[in-house]
Amino acid sequence: MSDPHAGSSQYDDELLMAAGEDDMVRMLLGRYDVPAYVRRGLRVEAAIRDFFSHAEQCYRELLEPVIASARALARQLSSLDALRQHFPDPGQHQLVLDLYEVFVPDARWRDGQPQKWPAQAAAQQLTAAIVRFNRRWRARVAELNYDEVNREIEAYNRYYLIEKECALRSRKLAARGFRPLTRIDEAAVLARFPLLEPGARLPR
Repeated sequence: MSDPHAGSSQYDDELLMAAGEDDMVRMLLGRYDVPAYVRRGLRVEAAIRDFFSHAEQCYRELLEPVIASARALARQLSSLDALRQHFPDPGQHQLVLDLYEVFVPDARWRDGQPQKWPAQAAAQQLTAAIVRFNRRWRARVAELNYDEVNREIEAYNRYYLIEKECALRSRKLAARGFRPLTRIDEAAVLARFPLLEPGARLPR
């Protein structure tokens, strides 16, 4: 299987369940109990889905202070265009624009002329919130429990083809469409739920 770091849905897209592979598999599923290899595939799929669902929940919770600071800044500015004077660095400016687009699309902007000093203080608070988020998220990613999901992945890689061959009685048919799964690590989580840094592709 290709590297999960390449895209946020890599694991989801590449977990090919045997039920859709060919007519023989569908016939087996219709006549007999669900084979062991199908159960294993479903189990690893659920483990990966649950792992990333938990990671996303942690990510969203840690984002809440950043979102609150972004809303507070919006109340001091007339529009997105006014952000440039507070974030002159192109990379940081684009990051803040992306942050509003992805996480705060419903921000309410100030109706009237922005006030310089409250806006400047609010921009500084948003910058500080981003720095804290990055520190806390990096630490939280390191603390996630990778053991359980990686055990399922290792078992899938080791036993799936054996169980499928036993069920289909054909090594060639069993190997069709199979690619081993890559272990999930901190880099895989950060690829899907990145730090708030210039150039980051924020999850939508």
